Amino acid sequence: ERAAREAEDRKLRELEARRAKTKKAQKEMMEQLRRKQEEEIAHREHQQRKASAEAKIRQKAASITLATATDAIYESHVAAYERLRSMDQIAESDVPWPIPSNVLLLTPRDDAGARKKKIVRAISRWHPDKFNAAFGAKLVETERDAIMARVRSVSDAVIELRQVFN
Repeated sequence: ERAAREAEDRKLRELEARRAKTKKAQKEMMEQLRRKQEEEIAHREHQQRKASAEAKIRQKAASITLATATDAIYESHVAAYERLRSMDQIAESDVPWPIPSNVLLLTPRDDAGARKKKIVRAISRWHPDKFNAAFGAKLVETERDAIMARVRSVSDAVIELRQVFN
């Protein structure tokens, strides 16, 4: 009788242990499911914020970028920029700053390929590190900060447009 009671107690403990494991496993599964749902929600929200930000950039660029340049204007701008290389000192007024409403100097005839080429060229011209490497030693010291601030502004505008046109 004692052996039977001990055997029954042992079976009862084993049953309770299995139930506890099952409850723990269920709890872990529910926790995993909850985490996965939270991650999915966070991912969806991130994608929505990203899409919204891209839409705002596109809308802003579309509203401020007017393809008003001509091939002659673009070529003269490139030539003026290249003349900076031969100058001993460069003041802010010497830099051929692009027009804010058409930073890339787009023409109405520019297709996607031409826009892409102009974006790549503009980035190589106006990236602050590249501009500083090419002309940093030639900048008039009293105007250096103003010139570099303006270069950064042009670079930011070009990068924004790259996002729009890509």
